[in-house]
Amino acid sequence: MSQIAEEAGLTRQALYHHYSSKEALFRAVVEQLHECAYEAEAAAGLEQEQAGGGLADILAAQIGARFRYLIECVEESPQADELMSE
Repeated sequence: MSQIAEEAGLTRQALYHHYSSKEALFRAVVEQLHECAYEAEAAAGLEQEQAGGGLADILAAQIGARFRYLIECVEESPQADELMSE
């Protein structure tokens, strides 16, 4: 938590004011990650639907967009190797 607070420009106490525990912070990060992945998925599905794609095309676009987003987030992380091993 100290390292996270330092990277965010906060004190440890300020970080704990927003997140009661490491688990709460982790949960918030995962929820945000999945929310953004869902938004990418929905946008890709809508684009495919507007282009006249069939159900299989729409689903493939949605699944592809979700996984691309998640993989890009992990790959951009300085802890990518650690995240992938977990």
